[in-house]
Amino acid sequence: MRKIYVTGLGVISGIGKGVEENLDSLKAGKHGMGKITLFPTVLDVPVSEVKQSNEELKKLLSLPSGKTYSRTALLGLWAAQEAARDAELDFTSPRIGLISSTSIGGMDASERFYASFREDNRKGRLRDIISHDCGSSTEMIAAYLGVKGTVTTLSTACSSAANAIMLGARLIRHGLLDAVLVGGTDALCRFTLNGFNSLMILDKEHCRPFDRTRAGLNLGEGAGYLVLQSDKSLTKAPYCELSGYANANEAYHQTGSSPDGDGPFLSMSQAIASAGLTAGAIDYINVHGTGTPSNDASEGKAIRRIFDTRIPPFSSVKAFIGHTLGASEGIEAVYSVLSIRHGLIYPNLNFHLSDEESGLIPETIFRSGLPIRHVLSNSFGFGGNNSSLVFSTLTQERMCPVYINRIASIHAESRNEKPYFSAQEPDYKEMITNANLRRRMSRMIKMGVACGLECLKDIPSEKVDAIITATGLGCLADTEKFMNALMDNREQMLNPTAFIQSTFNTVGAQLALLLKIHAYNVTYVHRGLSFESALIDGIMSIAEGKQHVLAGAMDEITPTSHIIQQRLGLLKGTTAGEGAQFFLLSAQKEEQTFAKLKGVDTFITRMSVPEISNRMHHFLKSHGLAPEDIDWFISGKNGQKATDSVYTELEHSLFPHALHSSFKEQCGEYQTASSYALWMAAKALKEEASSRYALIYNQYQGINHSIILIKRCTS
Repeated sequence: MRKIYVTGLGVISGIGKGVEENLDSLKAGKHGMGKITLFPTVLDVPVSEVKQSNEELKKLLSLPSGKTYSRTALLGLWAAQEAARDAELDFTSPRIGLISSTSIGGMDASERFYASFREDNRKGRLRDIISHDCGSSTEMIAAYLGVKGTVTTLSTACSSAANAIMLGARLIRHGLLDAVLVGGTDALCRFTLNGFNSLMILDKEHCRPFDRTRAGLNLGEGAGYLVLQSDKSLTKAPYCELSGYANANEAYHQTGSSPDGDGPFLSMSQAIASAGLTAGAIDYINVHGTGTPSNDASEGKAIRRIFDTRIPPFSSVKAFIGHTLGASEGIEAVYSVLSIRHGLIYPNLNFHLSDEESGLIPETIFRSGLPIRHVLSNSFGFGGNNSSLVFSTLTQERMCPVYINRIASIHAESRNEKPYFSAQEPDYKEMITNANLRRRMSRMIKMGVACGLECLKDIPSEKVDAIITATGLGCLADTEKFMNALMDNREQMLNPTAFIQSTFNTVGAQLALLLKIHAYNVTYVHRGLSFESALIDGIMSIAEGKQHVLAGAMDEITPTSHIIQQRLGLLKGTTAGEGAQFFLLSAQKEEQTFAKLKGVDTFITRMSVPEISNRMHHFLKSHGLAPEDIDWFISGKNGQKATDSVYTELEHSLFPHALHSSFKEQCGEYQTASSYALWMAAKALKEEASSRYALIYNQYQGINHSIILIKRCTS
């Protein structure tokens, strides 16, 4: 297994702009907590704000003052460019990628838009809402740095950045990239602040992780990024190795922590094992340590289970920077690398009394010059999503066959009276038997959960090794519901259900909860490449030894989102759609196997037809094929002349001999529509013997491009 090296660091937080300022504040015990100044609110709770305004950040980044950027994007741009400069790499190489994460996307800008939109759906600045989706900030970073390789976005709530780092490492280990910029970014906004307040887990005082008197968390904002490289791509001395990592789902509760610490226990123990270490080798634990009573108790219980009485030094840095949500492990990974590099242990601020049950006592003073060989860093998120990384001092494989053994779909059967393709939903009573749970679920959650359950019908839960989901825009209805309540109720007495369900990994989490699946669980949220990113992860997971992986995608359309898409000009000549599709990917062929998943490729930026053609030639060659081997070419034609002409030219120039078809005339245009194409193609290859290889090419808004290759399985 090839080693993964850390060669670049970048960070911005409430305690400093850049690595040096952050480290100085940690050494001095200087926290970033204070009053909220970024936006008006009735809430009086401490937060950790980045001290620069949006305009100041633009100036520091040499961005045009007249262009609108979400604060999430600006924070990400700052940290990403620092890491990129530190690594001294040319990011225009197609072998260098970007994996970013966020939990709220451009919600800070969306709030401004929605306030006007609610009064009159013809009002609101479109330049604010256009950055709402999670992939927007990622693509701004990619454009700013000139990234030409693989780009995608993850969202698994507060573990997002850890999972982005893990994915980057895996892409290098599988030989798909030589280097990758990884991390996360999130900004404070009223939606998030009030969402956590509705859960009653915000401390009105400075948070006290692991203290007996702890009463909740403080929110923060910021961004943190690392550059990971393979040994063959090194151009400078690395800081350390990323030696181990793991993700597990505790399948206990959508927001609550397991009282026995099952999720943290799994992620920590598996990460240590993946690094080839025993528990006794860990020299320092950068704990998740939010300061909420249940979360710290759960993590503490897991630490006791793994380390028994030989607890290594540990501390939480969240009393310095607040809980920065999807950015937290990006920032804390930078701190962990600095711990390895300089032999540092950071103080757990505000600790006075140990918890009566655990008796755990974190480090309370800054320590330096220590022999820190291995650091374990934890991040846990909503949906029971638990991730752990191991950083260590310094010391191309072919993909396994992947079979599509089960498929399921909820999609539009035909056009109806609505101005868009509306999914024909089944009777959910038999699929989701818990009536109370079913009533709480929004429409998209029911679609995704039911579709996933259908795909796993008759398969024992213990045989499912991973749940990987994808969505372009997430649970829009829940997001709208909470936003309306927030404004109507003036931030008072808010029901948290819609806020909880607005998180992008809700469907993956609910499937884990319902089936008690504790395995790897992540969600991809990068615009028109969300589903393809999930497939790539599924392929790598099979190569890593997993036997069965559930991969799927879902997106919905609401009347509000339809109006906004129309105003943005995204629906000129085309019809919007929605749907949910799931696939059981397996290492072994079975009697009911639909097709063999041969490969997936993604790329972003506007490209000419010759450039796309060259990319397809290279992709097919890597799988031992030529264009003439493709029997069926499936395109994403949607009625828009500019993009449809590209598909038509490729049909004529590369695949004149093949059967040509398009899929959006059946499902409509939406960010994960390619999942419908794969469902359609896999179903057809099993039922018909006329085609051997099917190639799906899709582009979203002319920027997100993807290629999916499948092969008919013969008996």
